[in-house]
Amino acid sequence: MAANNSDSARRVRAILDELGRSLLEATDEEINGDLKAIGVDPLKVDEQMKFLIDNAVDSYYQTKWQALREQHRQHVNGYEKNVAGIPASSDQCRTLLEQFLAKDSEQGSSLTAQFRELEDIDKLSDADVRGIVHNLAALGLIKPNSASDE
Repeated sequence: MAANNSDSARRVRAILDELGRSLLEATDEEINGDLKAIGVDPLKVDEQMKFLIDNAVDSYYQTKWQALREQHRQHVNGYEKNVAGIPASSDQCRTLLEQFLAKDSEQGSSLTAQFRELEDIDKLSDADVRGIVHNLAALGLIKPNSASDE
């Protein structure tokens, strides 16, 4: 039974392919003549085709837009989750940054940051420290709530 369905599907596909080739090779006059011969107004068919194509294009881009909107929502949620626990005090931010830098150096990984030389973070302003902690949290490199956990 499945072989019959497969064979039938192949025949239908072949017929549709041949119809498509025939339409592509036909002149506008031939197509208009064929439509008039069966009692169809070519201008109405043209309007219907434009309507169908416009709807298909709109639907495609609407689907893409919705997918991008959902992706953006997920990124925003991830960002908000990452930065939600940033400590309010500058001292806590400084401690969190020190813990991160100590942990990062223990792992032997290198970090390129806005401030490349972070050996003496005591020289950084509170705003700079808070900004660095915020950026690292936004990237998911540190978990702000972990300062109180350790």
